[in-house]
Amino acid sequence: MCLNLGQGNLLSDLALPWDTQNRLVTLLAMANFLADLFLAAFRHLRDLEQIAERQPAQDNVGDDMAETLLKGVNSMQHECERLRLDTPQKRWRRIDFDFEQRPNYPVTWEAIHYELKVYRETIEDALEDCIFVAIPQDKAKYVKEPNELVSDLAEAFPLATAELKLASKCLASGFQTASVFHCMNALEQGLRTLAQTPEVNATFKAEIEVENRKNIIDVIQAAIDKERKRIEQDDPKGLDKLAKLKLSC
Repeated sequence: MCLNLGQGNLLSDLALPWDTQNRLVTLLAMANFLADLFLAAFRHLRDLEQIAERQPAQDNVGDDMAETLLKGVNSMQHECERLRLDTPQKRWRRIDFDFEQRPNYPVTWEAIHYELKVYRETIEDALEDCIFVAIPQDKAKYVKEPNELVSDLAEAFPLATAELKLASKCLASGFQTASVFHCMNALEQGLRTLAQTPEVNATFKAEIEVENRKNIIDVIQAAIDKERKRIEQDDPKGLDKLAKLKLSC
């Protein structure tokens, strides 16, 4: 995306405040810059493909050209990874492997031209399948890495943290139902741990990992009710402690 930022351009036509225009120009310039990096790497890859096509098919690729080719392919793969294009990675690995084996198995120009051509076409196909989504400013914090919203939980609750990170990304992308699903999965990690404490010592017909949340909650509640009855009989003053335990659950 390129915009003419001179006099009479799109931004001035919108009559935005000057500071807002400056921020928007900066944002668009950054987007253009990132797009330009990708396009530059892609053009370089296409140039390398054309160079390979013009070489004698059965000649082997020399050391200097092998280094140049691999550098160009690695640069392109870096841009693909930045855009999270996964499918080109398999073709990139093939090329990387071919060059790694060159000391023992020379690579011909015909072979490398084929690999570069397929790699480029794989990138083009991956781009066609992509949908680029803009994250609103007020929700950008949910997708930033490291995610400061859950960083304090990572060491103590790694499984729950992973679910909460997914919930954050779903929320930022507008998938509220999916976000709730991952939040419930995070909560379930705590329920499983609580159900397996010595005080509850829950038993289920199946493994706890496949038990539904209601069954786990019912077992925990039953343990709390049982403890309440015991305290009512043996230690009435302990009811306040039990109430706090129930509230924390």
